[in-house]
Formats: sequence, C-alpha cells, structure tokens
Amino acid sequence: ITWLDSTKDLGMLREGQVAKISYRFKNSGSRPLFIEQVQPGCGCTVVDYPKRAIPPGEEGEILASFDTRGKAGPQTKSMTVYTNTLIGNYSLWFNAVVQREK
Repeated sequence: ITWLDSTKDLGMLREGQVAKISYRFKNSGSRPLFIEQVQPGCGCTVVDYPKRAIPPGEEGEILASFDTRGKAGPQTKSMTVYTNTLIGNYSLWFNAVVQREK
C-alpha cells in the first residue's frame, strides 16, 4: 500500500463544525488489498472505508468525519488502518485548531 496522503492539516475550524477528511491510497502490491478495519483514536471521529478488494494498481479512499463539538483548541487525532499487507497496520493523522463558539 502506498499512501498518497496520510497526514492532513485542517487549519482553523469552528467549534460545532464537522470536518470531512479524505485519505487516498494505492495498492502498490501484486495481490488484492483489503482494508480490514479502521479504528479511530477517539469517539469524535467516524470513518468509512472500502469493504471490497482493491486490485493491484488501483486507488482507494478512506473517509473520516471529525466532530469538533467540545474540542476547542489545538487538536491532533489519529486512526489505525488494519490491512492484509505484510506491515499490517498504518497510522493516519490529522490536526486542526478549533475556535470556541462565543
């Protein structure tokens, strides 16, 4: 698996906003790639990922939604991606600064 983007900087967000994040990857191997599970680091992040095999040479996408409610200030969050590759799991990251609602 080759990550086309594994770290995202979301910049400034307003508290209460839900940010959408996309992580793209390519199956750089010679066998079908399976994303077995994606585990967010906190309950503020919800993920969706391909449930089908990604053939060699094809690209896929993991989508995440970050709910900023109650998360004022600098935020650094991660999620763990479990795959059928030799390495097995990978970490994806994002950061943002959430401005408190007045």
